[in-house]
Amino acid sequence: MRETVASLPDYEQPTFSSPATPQQVAHLEAAIGGPIPPDIRDFFAVHDEVTAMDIHNGYSIGGSTGLARSVARGDFPLSVDSVDVFPIGSDGGGNAFLMPRAGGGPVWKWRHDIGDFVAVADSFAQFLDRLADDFHAYADGRTDWDFMAG
Repeated sequence: MRETVASLPDYEQPTFSSPATPQQVAHLEAAIGGPIPPDIRDFFAVHDEVTAMDIHNGYSIGGSTGLARSVARGDFPLSVDSVDVFPIGSDGGGNAFLMPRAGGGPVWKWRHDIGDFVAVADSFAQFLDRLADDFHAYADGRTDWDFMAG
């Protein structure tokens, strides 16, 4: 993913933050009412947030403090089809990416303007792969690509 973003002009390149602190992760866990899945914890151990607001409609993945604040405010749904979920990111249009609190499940995109949920990946790892594909498509100027954001 980093190789792809390096090919973009500086002003369009996503930013990769430093790892989340244990306090930030604990704050998010308190907000969602339980532990975050191991794959999300692993993500936070590398980057608290990946911000790519200049890629298509924009992406913000992670950001434990902002996610905890959004959960506390009730910005995003906390269940999908009776499955307890929490946000793992959002796009530039206010849609959220949600995962099961128990982990190991799909990633849904909540389209706030429509009020529905669309599965975008079968797992968090697949979601990150798809995000990388979106970055590649954007860098290649693919106008026919179906981006997750938007």
